[in-house]
Order: sequence, then structure tokens, then C-alpha cells
Amino acid sequence: MNEQAIIDAFAKGERLHERIAKGMRHTLNGSAVITEDYDWLLALAKLERTAKRLASTDESVVTIIRQRQRQRVAYKLTGLGQAIRNLVVNTVPLVERDGSGFILKGNTFRKADGTIAGFIPGEPFTITRAILNPRISVMLRACMRIAHRLSGHLAVEMADVNEQRFREAYEHAARFVRRVCKSRRFKTILQNHQRSANKNLKSCLDYVTSLFEKHSKLLVMRVDLYIHPEHREWSASAHAEHCVGQFLRALREGRIIDPDVQGWIVKREGGLYRGIHFHLMVFLDGHKHQDGYVYSQLLGEAWMRRFSDGKGTYFNCWVLRKKYEYNALGVVHVSDWTMLTGITVALEYVTKEDCALETGRSRNLRRGILVRFAGSPKLGAPRKAENDLSLVKQVLTCSHLQRLQHGLAKGS
Repeated sequence: MNEQAIIDAFAKGERLHERIAKGMRHTLNGSAVITEDYDWLLALAKLERTAKRLASTDESVVTIIRQRQRQRVAYKLTGLGQAIRNLVVNTVPLVERDGSGFILKGNTFRKADGTIAGFIPGEPFTITRAILNPRISVMLRACMRIAHRLSGHLAVEMADVNEQRFREAYEHAARFVRRVCKSRRFKTILQNHQRSANKNLKSCLDYVTSLFEKHSKLLVMRVDLYIHPEHREWSASAHAEHCVGQFLRALREGRIIDPDVQGWIVKREGGLYRGIHFHLMVFLDGHKHQDGYVYSQLLGEAWMRRFSDGKGTYFNCWVLRKKYEYNALGVVHVSDWTMLTGITVALEYVTKEDCALETGRSRNLRRGILVRFAGSPKLGAPRKAENDLSLVKQVLTCSHLQRLQHGLAKGS
């Protein structure tokens, strides 16, 4: 398999992880339950793909056909137009504008007695404020314009584009997206958005590089730390933030696993169903430890039983290893291009800002202290050459990221 195919395979695995870890609730007996977050992940991905498709092509959203009888001119939605209509029908009813962002509403809500209430007048529903990435925001605004123009008429799914007002609603929305996406202001916003994500990624890549300067092998693990949905409001409280801080302090001081924890990276995120939750990546000395499953379980159990006031749950990402064709979980050596590339792809997903649900905190990405070990003795296997970290420094860089982003864009 060539390099680009490997990169694409890692990206596919990360998308699978994102859907499983972020969009499902995992019970103690090992079963998984799909949540509203899963549906939102798919909906947001469709919004972004459609916006990119509109901005990068001149493809029509409505096309002319001729009926056989009397050769009358008729119209129908193209594939792109159908994609837009599906977004208007399935996504717009659950979204409202809110200042500079949006409000996402849940379609269903699990009440305290365990029953499910539909999104109907008088019934409770989840609601989360969100600041979405620029492409998703523009596409949502376009879909809302269509819904507004068609309001008071037939249901959107029944609207016949042979009627001019229906046809023009889609054509105007397509022109709006293309005009905005090609504007200088939008391109600047997009660049600033990507610059912020790249800054976070570079910080994490530099941090992992510093860990390899000390150890030629690292055991890489990932655990997702959650709050039970019943305590979703508590997840945004100051006390919940204190609990997370205590957990990270115990991790740093070796009071959860052992003193061999070499580093960690954690990303705070908001979820419609889950509320605030955390994606944690931990690095151990790979010369001393190889069994990531056991240590990942210890991390999750510590969060659930010791640091979350009994409100926490977790997901051990190690169980997904066999679902990945390629993955970056396990022991990674400084000479292993494939696993190093996997770390870079994983960190790209951890640090991306494609959908930023408000968390009430300004600092959502944290990591251990970056320490350079220049001139100090390295642990692990003796270095065979002065430049034996050259591969690490080549792969864990933003220049390599640009190659990865090309591959991720193809697979998204």
C-alpha cells in the first residue's frame, strides 16, 4: 500500500472513531447506543461537503428536462439540488440563528423516567449553542433561506421546482453560497479558522516530538471521558471543571497508572446529547509498557469512580483497534513511519475545529509541559546515529500536515 493510501486509511479510521466515540453512548455491559450526536455529526459533514461542492464547481441545482407529451419544458433538481433539499428537510427544522452562531435542538429527549419524548410542543428537548466552521455556517444560512422562501407553501419535500418560486429558491441559495465562499472576507475568515487549528496541531506535534527525544518508544492510548447524560448540565459547572483538573493532576503525578506517564493531551468538546466531554491521549514509556488496554481501563475507571463525583462514564478507544485497517494505538518507535503518520492524523482530528459547540471555556485544548531534552541522556535503546530522530521531526511537522490534509480532503 502506498503512502497516500495509508494516510487515507488512517483518516477513515479517525472518522469511524469520531462517529463511534462521539456519537454513541457505551454501557457497562459493552453495548453501544446511538445518540443524537451521531446524527448531528453526519448532518454537519453533509453541510460542509455540500458547501465545498457548491464553491468548487459550477454544477447546477436545477436542470431542464422535456416531457414526452407535447414536448413541454419541465424542471427537476439535480443530484446537488437533491442534497440541498435533504438538508432543508432534515436539518433546518432543528436549527435556529443565534447572534454569531446557531442553536442546535435535539429531536428527542430522554426524560428522567427513561421514556423518550419527541420534539413536539410542550415536550422538553435538548438545546446547545454552537459556533460552526465557516462553510457549515454559510450552508446552513442558505438552507434557511430556502425554508423561509417556501414557508407558507407546500412542505419542502413536496415543492415542485416546475413552479418558478420554488425553483428560484434553490438557485438563489446556490448563488449565495458561491458568492460568499469566493469573497475575500470569507477566505480571510476561513484562513484564520484554519490557522487556529494548525496552531493547536503544531503545538501538539512539537509536544509529541519532545517526548520522542526522551524515549525511542512510546505507548499511545486514547480514552474518552464523559458525563452521564442525566448530568449534562453539571458537565458545564465549575465543580465539573475542578474534577477534570484533579484527574489531570493525578495523571501527571502518577497517581492513576504509575510514575511512567510521559505525557498527555486532552481536548474539551461540547455535545448535544453528551454535554461537555473530553478526548484524552496518553503516552507511556514504550520500553516498559505494551498493554494499552489495561492502562486505558485504569484511566477510565479512575475518572468514573474517583474523580467525577459518580457522574462520569468513559469509552476505552483500545477496543476499536481491530476496526481500524491502520491505527496509531500501541507502541510507536521513532523509526516507524506508518505509526508516526497515524499519530499526526489522530492529532489533526483531535485539534480540528470543524464544529465548535460552546463549552463556556476559552481554553479547550491542554497538554503536558513541553520539555526539550537537548544535551541530556535519552532513555531506552541507545541512539545509533546522530540523526535518528530525523523521521520523527519530518513526519510530526506542519509541512507533513499539508500532505495529510490533501489526503483527508479526498476521503472526506
